[in-house]
Amino acid sequence: MTAVYVICEGRAEIRFVKHVLAPVLGSQELFLYPIRIGTRNHKGGNVSFEGCGQTFETS
Repeated sequence: MTAVYVICEGRAEIRFVKHVLAPVLGSQELFLYPIRIGTRNHKGGNVSFEGCGQTFETS
């Protein structure tokens, strides 16, 4: 069994990982766990690695 944490910016990416990728890869003993990152009061991409530090520390 291999666990992979997938960094996602929003709900659409999380749903894609859970409903499209995970079922296919799970059958091959590769389990995906989406983690949502983002910034406060900001919609959309351009998330810096530095701004995600707290997300990684709590996961």
